[in-house]
This record gives sequence, C-alpha cells and structure tokens, in this order.
Amino acid sequence: MIWILGKKLSQPIKRGFKVYMRKIEYFYKENKEDLRKFLRNLIILIGAALLMLNIINQRGSYPWGSDTFGHLFKGNILYDAFKEGRLYVNYNENWYNGIQPFRYWAPLPYYILAVINLFTNDIIKTYNLFIVFLFIVGGFGWLCWGFYTKRQNLGLTLSILWFFVPDNLRVLFSEGNIPFAFVNTIIPYIFLFYYRSLREKKITDYLSLSLLMGVTTLSHAMISAMIGISLFMTSFISSIFNKKYIQNMLVIVYGFLGAILPAFWLYPALKGGIWGLNREAVARVMEGLTYPFTISLNPFLRFHSIEIYYFGLAFAITALFGFFFSNKNERSLFTTALIVLLGTSKAALPLLQKLPLNQLFWMRRFTSTAIAMIFLALLFWKSLRRKVLIVLIIFIAMDSLASFDVLGFNREAPWDLASISDAASEIAVQRIGVLDSSSFGSFPSYRISYNSTEGVHNQVFGWAWQGASTAENIVTINTALENGYYDLMFDRSLELGADTLVVRKRLITDRKHLEKAAQSVGYIKHQEDKEVIIYKYPVVDKFSTKVNYDGIAIGRYSPNIVYLFPKIQTSKSEYLDEYTFEELKDRKAVYLSGFKFRDKRAAEELVLKLSRSGVKVIVDVTGFDGYDFLGVKAEPITIKDNYQEIYYKDKRLEMRGFPEEYKSWRTYFLNGVEDTESYGIIDYKIINYIGKKDNENLVFIGLNLPYYAFLTKDEYALKILEDEFGITAFKPPHRSLHGLELAIRENIIDINSDIIDVILPLAALDAFERIEGDYEIVNNLIFLKTSKLKLKIIYPYLSIGIIISLISLGIITALSIIIKRRELDIDV
Repeated sequence: MIWILGKKLSQPIKRGFKVYMRKIEYFYKENKEDLRKFLRNLIILIGAALLMLNIINQRGSYPWGSDTFGHLFKGNILYDAFKEGRLYVNYNENWYNGIQPFRYWAPLPYYILAVINLFTNDIIKTYNLFIVFLFIVGGFGWLCWGFYTKRQNLGLTLSILWFFVPDNLRVLFSEGNIPFAFVNTIIPYIFLFYYRSLREKKITDYLSLSLLMGVTTLSHAMISAMIGISLFMTSFISSIFNKKYIQNMLVIVYGFLGAILPAFWLYPALKGGIWGLNREAVARVMEGLTYPFTISLNPFLRFHSIEIYYFGLAFAITALFGFFFSNKNERSLFTTALIVLLGTSKAALPLLQKLPLNQLFWMRRFTSTAIAMIFLALLFWKSLRRKVLIVLIIFIAMDSLASFDVLGFNREAPWDLASISDAASEIAVQRIGVLDSSSFGSFPSYRISYNSTEGVHNQVFGWAWQGASTAENIVTINTALENGYYDLMFDRSLELGADTLVVRKRLITDRKHLEKAAQSVGYIKHQEDKEVIIYKYPVVDKFSTKVNYDGIAIGRYSPNIVYLFPKIQTSKSEYLDEYTFEELKDRKAVYLSGFKFRDKRAAEELVLKLSRSGVKVIVDVTGFDGYDFLGVKAEPITIKDNYQEIYYKDKRLEMRGFPEEYKSWRTYFLNGVEDTESYGIIDYKIINYIGKKDNENLVFIGLNLPYYAFLTKDEYALKILEDEFGITAFKPPHRSLHGLELAIRENIIDINSDIIDVILPLAALDAFERIEGDYEIVNNLIFLKTSKLKLKIIYPYLSIGIIISLISLGIITALSIIIKRRELDIDV
C-alpha cells in the first residue's frame, strides 16, 4: 500500500522535473551565445577579484578599519560554537559584562565568516577571502543585470566598478562595517527582482524579492529598512512617470512582508539598540551623518582624510546629466539618486529630523542604493550614444579608482596594540577596561578576547555599545575620560568589575588629577610606556562591590550631575512618581532634571514629604515643558557670552564665559520661588535662578547651572552646587570589595556571594530568568538580594517574533495564491 502511494506521488514529481529540465534545455538553446558571454564575464570577474586581493595585501594582510575586528570577533565566537557542536551563541561574557551577541547584531554575515573560518582556521585569512566573496557576489548581480538587459559588456564593467564605488570602499575598509558591506552586495539582486516583478509580474520574482529583503534584514536590519524606503521612493517617483500605481504598490507590499519575515529575530532586536535612543541622541547622530557639498562632492579631501564621506563627484554629475537628458524610465532613477544626494547635505537636516521614524533617515547610509540606481539607469538608457556612455564610465572609473588608491589596502599586524592588550590580560583577574575613547579602534576588543596568553578575556567594553545593557555605563566612563572627570571614571570602572585599566595617555588632560583620582579609588600604576598607562586594582580573585550613594539623580538630563558628584547614583526611571518615599528617604540629596510624572499631584506630594523629612531635593527646571511644579514656572531666556552679573547669597560671583559652541545660552529663570538672596542681573533685568519653596530643603535651580558647571568646571558654580547639594564635588563614594563565585555554563549562571546587597559585575539583561534567589537592577547591573542566585539565559520576545513571522509568511502565501489563480483565469 505504502509502495503504491509512493509510486503515485513520485510520478508528478518526475513529470515536473522533466518539464523543468526541458525548460532549462530550451533556455540554453535560445540563449547559447549570451550564456557563453556570461560565463566569460564571470571568469573575468573572478580574475579581477583575485587581482584586487593581491593589490590590497601588498602592505600586509590585516584590516585597518575601525569596526572590522569587532565584527571578526562575532564571527570567531560563532566559529568556536560550531567546533563545540552548537549552531547559535545566545550569551557571551567577554564584552560589556555579558551580552547576547546575535540578538541586536544581525547574525547572517557572521555565519558566513564562521563557515569560511571552518576551512581556514585563521580569522585574517577568512577576512581576506570574505573580501573576495564580496567582490564576486556583488559583481555577479551586475552580470545578471547585463544578461537581463542584453548589455553584457556594460554589465561586466559595472560588476567590477561596484566594488570600487567610493562609499562602498569607505564602508568596507575605513569604517570596517562588514554587515553593511555584505548588504551592499545584495542590492543589485534586490533591484533585479524588483524590476522583474514590475515588468514580468511573475510569482517567482515577487517571492525572490521577499526572500532577498528577509536576507537583508538578517544581515543589517537598519539598512534593510533604508533599502525598503529607497524602493518606496523609486516606486513613488516611477508611478508619477509611468502611472502604474497598483503594480508598484503590490511589489512594495511583497518587499515589506519579506523584510519582516525574519521577525523571529527582528522583534527581539528592536527591544533596544537604535530604537532605544532618545530624540536628542538621534538628532545628534543625524547631524553627524550629513555634510555640505563642499565635503561630499570634493574629490580632493579624501587624499587628506581616509575616513571622510565622499559621495562621488562623477556619480553626481552623471545623475544630473541623466536627469536632464534621459527618458522618463531612466529619469525616475536619476531623480531618486539626486534626492538621496540632497538628503546627505546639511540643508536637508531640519526636514529629516521632523520626519516620523527619523531613526531610519541617516541619509549617508542610502549612498550605495543611490549609486545602484545610477548604474541601473545607465543600463536602461539604451538610447544614450555609445561615446557619451564611454566618457561617463571612464569618469566614474577614474573617480572610483582614486578612492581605491587611498582606501584599498590592508596593513601589517598591529603588534604594538597586541602587546598592550596581552600585558593587560596577563595581570587581570576579572575584567579589563581599555580607556581610549575608541581611538585604538576595535582591535583591542578582539585581541583581549583572543589573546596569545592564558590571561583574562573579559572586558567592560567591546565594540558597538548600542546593543549593550550597560550602554549608559560605557557612555558615562568615556565622557568622564574625555572631560577629565577621572574620579568618576575610576569608580564606575571598578563598579563594572574592571581590576585592570588601560588608559591612553594622549587623552589625559590633567596628569596630576588622574593620579590623584586613581589613588583615591584604589588603583595602582602597574606599567607605563609612551602610549598607555596600565592600572591594577589589588585583588586576587573575582569580586563584587558594596556602595552607599549619598544621592540619586532622576530625569533625562540628570546624569550629567554624577560627573560633578560621583557620590550620586543615576536612576532606573525618568518618572518621579514611580519611586516611593521609603526608597528615597535615606538619601542625602535627590536631584531632579528633565524628570517626568504620570500623576503630578503624587509627584509633588513626594517632593514635599522628602524635603520636609530632611532630604535635600534639588529641582533643575531644565526640561520644564510649559508646566509649573509646586507653583514654580520656568521662563525662557537667551543669554549671550556669559551670565553677566550673578549673585549668590547677596555676594557677586565672577563666572567664566560660556563655551564657544554655547555662546548663545538658551535657558530658563525661575518664577514663583520664595527666596530672593540669590539672583542675576541680565540685560538690566533682575531674575531668580535659585530659590526655595515650602522649606529650606526644597531648592529650585535655573539658568541650566549644573550643565554649565559640567562644561566649564567653574569654581563658583561648583561652590553653589556643593552648598545646595550638601555634597563635596569630585569625591568618589566609599566602595568596598567582597568575594564572588560566578560560573557560566550552558545558558545557566550560578552566583555565590559572601554577603548580600552588593553590585555584581554582571549586566542585567532582560534575558535573565530567575531559577533560585533574588536580585534587583542598579546601574544596569545585578544587585544581589540573596547570597545565592541562579539565572537561566533565555531568548526573550521570541514567541511574539515567531508569530509575526508566521503572519508575514501567511500573507505572502495567500497573496501569491490569489495572484496565481487570477493568472490561471486569464490564461483560460
């Protein structure tokens, strides 16, 4: 019975296979000459890739891009998992006090690296083979375009030029962004099936587009979204020219559904990362990724700075030429490319920052898509005279090869950095902190985890901190280093469990202060050379820390106060009414700046109760948004150059001027306070900037004085704040160390501690599930409430992600069935 059933089922499969083979045979006969040209071009492409690799390795085989080794680290840990029989790494303790490395960082490019490494067993050889892989795979897409448009010679030219596009070179070599570089190789294929879907309306093309968008999401989610936006822009502009609204909409729907198809990974990834950045942070990032045309189109600046953004003058001129002289089919592509170019300029920034989902409009990252559109337009522009086309291609090639001459190289092994990293690993007991503000690039992060010694591999840093639970901690330490707040830098490094610190000397602005701060926290100088100072905390085993902070800072703008007063702790929530009187009553000071509340009356009552009980409550009115608090209002004012006349307790103070970038100081003064002995005379008007309300312990501060003190370290501003807070500036809190046993195996973390109420050097992930014991979260770390704690590391939000993936798959399937049935009805 089973044999008969199997025979019946096999017959249609055999028939289908024979039909498919006949179609291939027919296709070969019809396109025999074209296929020979295609094969010839493929051989040329592979030869060009090998020649390119030989050229870039003339100086050495090691990458120099800032991010490269950070990505190689992730490929290497996945390779290590393969060797142990595991196909996925859910947790890694090496970076950021513990991370889920492939939750926030799209995993597909690292799987490719790991697979290549199975054959090379050498990450540097793997990297170089990966470059060849990028060259061939990206170029192959343009060979397919040449075959599709029957312009194979042009397709071959573009297939080689694609690797040498200036921004593609910058992304791969200078930025070292391996996932982004991999996505750039997929772009030609996405556009191929996008256009095939529009023109031929075949289910296989729709599904191929969806699949490729899913692959892109699993390679770099943000770039996937940007490619989706680019397709939408292209489709919208194309609809204006061609009036094919419904078909364009259908193709975009398939692309969108494909992009969210990997929601099983995407949804958990979106619970943090760039989506967790606040509006001000996004605005700063967007501003940093836009440029005047005097930079982005200047072909000479790249010879002086290998990290500079260069769109490509030749590409911009080609797009302009095509916009004015091409036909409507090509003009839509040239137009979209020019819109992207305009979007990379400073002039477009005000508009971009106001757009919804402006996290996605980092226009510099649209550059490769814009260049692809220019390439496509040239392929489609068959009426363009051959001589003109050759001139444009030569112009583009010269512009691109000039960038390759600047960027296209590897270097010798950075043994100096390797020696520094190994020296730190040899003496460390628990964790290492490399305090260099990323000026050494990602190599130390890789080297410490994969060093040549048997030393410690764990770090408080790593690379690409946006996905770390301790991101705020990392920003705090880096900011402290850059601004000379060394007491805070050493103290918070110790809190993160770093018994060994590597400090880059060129970033030190006050050597005496540095040495004094190290001594006050307990670090001892172990080694110094021309490049770094290595500090060691005298411990012999793993440890946790116990600390009593004098104060707490609540609100979006409040963290700046900890640089002035390290004895103040940052809060876990911006909402004041989420705290109880019992939680705050033992604090010496509570600082509020940019705080929020869901129940204003409850927040006001809490402040009054705290201040009346003896707790100092300092309310910085920065961030008051048109409302009053306890009857105090913040009135806007703009001050030029300096505070003019400032009096504190009826004594005039001579404060410094504002920093150069803040010469126009936009701030607030107070209205509704009950104290008048501290005031300012600004533009011949008397205004209140410090005042009391209800009692002596409830203090309101205006003029953004705490931030001014952070920027300038003005002695008078500091004295005012010390007096009002009742805390001495720059003094670290008392912190004691205690023994700790911490073991990690098979997604289980076992913790044993001498005492409770200590901060563990372990990032508090939302992936932790309690098996035994209890803990709280303090400063994004585990605050132990029981002497024993056992945690299971899960993959959170996975079930919701799977459901979204299944819904997307279901819609794609249903839509495809409907379209197929309509095609059959039409055929009938």
